[in-house]
Amino acid sequence: KLQPGARIMLAVDDDELAMPAPGRSQPWRRQLVDPAGFLYTRFAHRLHKFVDETICVSQYLQQKYGGAVIPLPRDLSDYDPAKHDGAHLRRELGLAPNDFVVGFIGIPRAHKGMDVLLEAIRQAQIPSFRLLIVPPASYHDVDNLRRLAADSAGRVLLVEGRPSAQVPDFLAACDAVAIPQKRSAQADAQVPAKLIEG
Repeated sequence: KLQPGARIMLAVDDDELAMPAPGRSQPWRRQLVDPAGFLYTRFAHRLHKFVDETICVSQYLQQKYGGAVIPLPRDLSDYDPAKHDGAHLRRELGLAPNDFVVGFIGIPRAHKGMDVLLEAIRQAQIPSFRLLIVPPASYHDVDNLRRLAADSAGRVLLVEGRPSAQVPDFLAACDAVAIPQKRSAQADAQVPAKLIEG
């Protein structure tokens, strides 16, 4: 805005104040050294009123920030199951033809209901039920997921390090895709990509 004639457009795809909210309880010193934490996010959030245009991915965010709604961009033809050999990938992953595979494909944050899925697996008395977890290649906090998979007696399959370009293949390999989001500020603001891709 300091440059004459410069215009700024803000693109909002998450409630940025809600995402780092758990860091709100951190000591001040720790908050000061975390540029992605609640303190800096709260400061930057106040600058949104100075932009020239705003685009949001949902009506919920539009109500908070104004502007126009432009949904998440996806070329739906890329997700046509007929273009992907889900059966081949299932064989590659060691899944039996009669396994019922529920996919969780994405970042397994707390508000996305991973604990709900795991409890469903624990309670389900269906031997062929499998949960396929595919976090993005950029997700590195996988130690807990590895423990869950190791303790599941083969019912949870974790596939790490797969690029986003392979998401359509994994969707084609699943019988169902689960999106058990919990009611929270983060979940209210998000439009899960799987709603569009699946």
